[in-house]
This record gives sequence, C-alpha cells and structure tokens, in this order.
Amino acid sequence: MSAVSRDAAETEMISLEGYSLSDLRVDRSPELTQAVRRVLSQVERPRVNLGGNGPPGRAD
Repeated sequence: MSAVSRDAAETEMISLEGYSLSDLRVDRSPELTQAVRRVLSQVERPRVNLGGNGPPGRAD
C-alpha cells in the first residue's frame, strides 16, 4: 500500500494549500519566486495542441 493518495499527481510546483492571496503577496521565498517564474515562462511560450479541434493550449 502506498502512502500517496490515488488523487495525487506528481508536479514540480509547490503546494499552495492553506495560502490566502494576502499570504502570497507578502511571501518572498525562493520556492515561490521560482514557481512564479516557471508559470510565467510557460504562459509566454504555450505548447501546440497536438490533438482535438480546440484552440492551442497546454496539456500539462
């Protein structure tokens, strides 16, 4: 039996569970800074949608 729940997904992003928006505004941790940079870089360079008829977007 695994300690990881069936609903868990592996990710490189930090968990923001329990954070409020005001917490995020004052948090200057290197982990949060890196996560924000990663998300912004993915928004700047979206990947091509290789399947379906929908608009281009990200699958991850």
